[in-house]
Amino acid sequence: MNEYLDSWKKKVLIVAGKCPVELTGSSLEEVEAWISSLEKRKKDNVEYKPTVYRYWARTFFSHDKRRLRQINKNIATVTGKSATIYDYMNGHTD
Repeated sequence: MNEYLDSWKKKVLIVAGKCPVELTGSSLEEVEAWISSLEKRKKDNVEYKPTVYRYWARTFFSHDKRRLRQINKNIATVTGKSATIYDYMNGHTD
């Protein structure tokens, strides 16, 4: 899709509801497969920002801060973006 059409997508920063796909591990491969599965389930006119994945990851690994840090690093690696919700609230664009 071209850049102009991508600009019309709904940008989602935080989601409501339960994550539709369980995240079972913190490795790069597991996080990449999880994100890929989530991308396949979302509507075509929607763009998930990395904050969505971090929000859902926290619901699975809030009890294990070390693994959650690793997952967050891997989310940044997979998406190529590390912006936080505060960055987007302050006008950050990718």
